[in-house]
Amino acid sequence: MFNNFDSIADRVTSSSQKHYNLSYTTTFKKWLQSLAKKDQRLYKIVVKRLRAVEDGNFGRIKSVGDKVSEIRIFEGPGVRLYFTRVGNQVIFFLAGGVKDSQPADIEKAKKLAAQIHTKETEKL
Repeated sequence: MFNNFDSIADRVTSSSQKHYNLSYTTTFKKWLQSLAKKDQRLYKIVVKRLRAVEDGNFGRIKSVGDKVSEIRIFEGPGVRLYFTRVGNQVIFFLAGGVKDSQPADIEKAKKLAAQIHTKETEKL
């Protein structure tokens, strides 16, 4: 059912009541595709959470600094999703990982967020 990331991205963005537009870095897409191959159950949980975010339900989030926030999913190895906001409508999912790789994942997400915010500032 959830074997193709593109079809999931379509499902995540097809809601008529969406509050946020979600965008994904290549890093996040690769991580999500890898998760789909390793653990379909956990993959489905992550996709469900992405749909909830799009509808405005972030659940418990935590700032990790430098305009990056973390969504924790308490399943399996402790999944983490890192995102940044651009304006009031666009959410960029930067990276994903598990509790064991958290420090490296946060640093990666901060670097990606800095690049995104630099590009947005240049547009002004």
